[in-house]
Amino acid sequence: MKSDIKREMKKVPLGMIISVNYDIGSKKWISTYRVYDGSLHEGVGNTENLSRLIAMLKAADYAENGYQTITPEFEDGEKKYLRWKNELRYILDQQRQLIDYLIHNLAGNDIGSYANFEKIKGNTNVIRSLLLMIQAVGVSESSIYQLSSYTSMNIRDCYSIGRSILETCVNICLLHTLGIDAVNRAERHALQKYFRDLDRKVHLTNVKVNLKSELASKIDPSTIPGLNEAIKEFSRKDGSEVRDWIDMSIDKKIDIIAESHPIHLGTTLAAARMSLYRHSSEILHGTLFGVRYFFAPNIFVRGPASSREEMIENLYEHFLSCFTAIYFSIDVMIEMLSVEYGLNGVKERRSALLKRLLKLEFIKAAEKAE
Repeated sequence: MKSDIKREMKKVPLGMIISVNYDIGSKKWISTYRVYDGSLHEGVGNTENLSRLIAMLKAADYAENGYQTITPEFEDGEKKYLRWKNELRYILDQQRQLIDYLIHNLAGNDIGSYANFEKIKGNTNVIRSLLLMIQAVGVSESSIYQLSSYTSMNIRDCYSIGRSILETCVNICLLHTLGIDAVNRAERHALQKYFRDLDRKVHLTNVKVNLKSELASKIDPSTIPGLNEAIKEFSRKDGSEVRDWIDMSIDKKIDIIAESHPIHLGTTLAAARMSLYRHSSEILHGTLFGVRYFFAPNIFVRGPASSREEMIENLYEHFLSCFTAIYFSIDVMIEMLSVEYGLNGVKERRSALLKRLLKLEFIKAAEKAE
């Protein structure tokens, strides 16, 4: 196959970047091309058929490890950052597929002969509650992939979605660590939250807003098993709601996870938190700093972008911060669950994806710089 591809390879047209990717999950070759014009449009095309792949590529070289990004003879800084961003996006898309595979394994499908089926079966009540949370992470990662398809100000919203991914992964790891008692607490919190949503009030000094469903007066909490107890558990003495499912900061959650698992998992989650949490809070809360941060991450280092290329570099740096938190918080979740339940297929695909990330040219260059 390598010789067939090499025979058909020619120079890449200026302004076009082509990637040849081997999809670990489907075990198929997928080519992706991106053509950059004045509007920075990034068109993406895929092909799985080898003959079509050869005909389409007309590229320059082939990597021994099955992956190569073909760079035009002339690549300015703008195109370089766009290429780097799309290589990271490909990693996120592969990780999203790995999440689907993890879910199938934990649900009892495709678990293979090496999975610890007895342990999965024994922890059904814990796993059942985690499955939808894991799926939610995959949905949000897919949103990041789509949102970043164009290099634009839209990348700003990757911070808020990335924050959701980080917090969900930490909660999944915490629930897995604490076990069935914590899962039951989260279930009770969800139950009373559903009921309270039927009759909501916002009473301020000068403003009062009530939102009440007709069902609120028709449902007797005593007829629903556990609802009265759940309402009492998540109420203060004055009757107001305790909003959080557990009285614990994200740092405390990470500490507990680190105490019960190999230290590198806690360290990785802490690094992901540091990469995203502070600035996503400012952006979500709509502060002046949160708005300014997106245009100039630190005015003591460099002011706002003064050229198109500097703006593209700035957007890439923001995407890299989000990528770091998103990829590694999900990676910890996948590693923890795949090791716990002996999911060797998941572990192998996770390891291969991490190696793929570490082989990217700009990642290796950053490691050398350190």
